[in-house]
Amino acid sequence: MGNSSIILLSLMEPRLQTLMYFFLDNLCVLNLCVTFTIVPQLLANLWRPGKTIASWDCITQAYLFHWTGCTECALLTLESPLFGVVLVSFILTLMGNSSIILLSLMEPRLQTLMYFFLDNLCVLNLCVTFTIVPQLLANLWRPGKTIASWGCITQAYLFHWTGCTECALLTVMAFDCHVTICQHLRYTLIMRPWVCVQLAAAACSSGLANSLIQAMLTFQLQLCGHHTLDHFCEVPVLIKLACGDTTANDLSLTVGAIPFALVAPLLVLISYAFIVRTVLKLSSAKGRHKALSTCSSHLVVVVMYFGSAIYMYVQHSANNTQAKFMSFFYSVVTPLLKPFIYTLRNKKYSPVHISEVIKLDDDNDDQVERPIQKELFLALHLSQPGIGPF
Repeated sequence: MGNSSIILLSLMEPRLQTLMYFFLDNLCVLNLCVTFTIVPQLLANLWRPGKTIASWDCITQAYLFHWTGCTECALLTLESPLFGVVLVSFILTLMGNSSIILLSLMEPRLQTLMYFFLDNLCVLNLCVTFTIVPQLLANLWRPGKTIASWGCITQAYLFHWTGCTECALLTVMAFDCHVTICQHLRYTLIMRPWVCVQLAAAACSSGLANSLIQAMLTFQLQLCGHHTLDHFCEVPVLIKLACGDTTANDLSLTVGAIPFALVAPLLVLISYAFIVRTVLKLSSAKGRHKALSTCSSHLVVVVMYFGSAIYMYVQHSANNTQAKFMSFFYSVVTPLLKPFIYTLRNKKYSPVHISEVIKLDDDNDDQVERPIQKELFLALHLSQPGIGPF
């Protein structure tokens, strides 16, 4: 009755048609198989005087019992490989982001404005990792997959804060890249250290303000049911658990997402539009390649992060499996990949490197070496009145 009830309820109740109950149904089917393999013969032996079993029955019983036992062992340990993958990802994320922060603090040549923003991004990656992954590892390790109410509230608040802050910070880094390419001669005047500190503080403050508003509105809702979550403790997921009217919460979430999920990507696109226009004016193919490679790492990270975040917070109709995968991607996989993406281009993503000399093709004797500042200046300002060649 117990195993059959669980199977029937999960088939009849739409809210129970999740991956967790899918594995639980399989486990219940195996329990029924084991029961029908052993118990009927045991009851017969206890009831009748002659406690015998036919040879073919014994062979069949041994085969089915061995099969169901091995299958149940594999099913119970199915989450162990995922636990190992998440644990390795957690360790690599800590090592990668911490290494960038320590190296930029210890190496004087890395104490630049570009690495200042990169250090802030690594700190956010560590915050996201410590907010989500420890609880995820605990759920994968122990049988009871539960989280305390205060833990869920803390996780949702910190995750929303770091997510919004990262959106704003990636926009600031796009502006830094824009100034590096398009306003290179005035870079040190525009991107002064104090200005960069203010931009980073504004990104953090905007994320904090939005997360406070969303958290206060969300946790005033009355939750109903068994409070079963298929995701991490996120604001949109918690709103769906409420049994009252959530119109105000949905409106607040949509309005709060506009600056971070719509305006921020739009500003990034505008910055890269100016960058592409400036790069196309360069006469040297090598110079164009060097200028584009300067911001290629940042562009890859922007596409990865904003793509998954917009999918989660704008596409409310996504099914549970897709939404769970996207949550796992931008909270576990993305912080792991960011340090590797940036370190692949660490020598090229720097305003100092943009100022280096571009060596043109040496096949012809009339070709010379020119700094990229001069070529950019000629491309942008040569046609203006009162400005002539060098």
